[in-house]
Amino acid sequence: MKINSVLISNYKGLNLSFALSDGINVITGENGSGKSNILEAIRFALGEDISFKSNVVTKNRNAALIKVTLANKSLILDKYSILKKLYRSGSVKTFINDDLPENINCLLLDYDSHCFMNQVKLQEFINDLKEKAKNTQIIIVSQSKEIIDISDCVFKTQRVGEGYTITAQSKAVA
Repeated sequence: MKINSVLISNYKGLNLSFALSDGINVITGENGSGKSNILEAIRFALGEDISFKSNVVTKNRNAALIKVTLANKSLILDKYSILKKLYRSGSVKTFINDDLPENINCLLLDYDSHCFMNQVKLQEFINDLKEKAKNTQIIIVSQSKEIIDISDCVFKTQRVGEGYTITAQSKAVA
């Protein structure tokens, strides 16, 4: 199972949706453009706890919504949607359209903030993973050109007013 698409609404100012490729996806952008917040929202939807739940809802909104759709590309009906609704009070409601699969083949890396691996080692790790774990989807937050160069799909985030945008980029533009 891999992440097919992501929808984020009213989570730390994020209001966006995007579809991912099966391979390496890089989310890039300037500092403060929402890259790490996107990864945090995906992790939260997939079950990781976050601290300060009441602080993540966009101001003047009652709740944040995160929806992650997982799909097995080989089976047309094998789709799962995980929807998390996070209220300003800190309470959370989770909706799953079926039993959550245990075999989610997705690696989330925030290279810019939390990776203690140098760039060369990270490239070697990713290339090794591409070769040995061909069914693993990778989502990386990075501003590194070298990391972008080995990706299959690049998304550019940008801060616009009090919100953010995300757009798919051709690799030549990124």
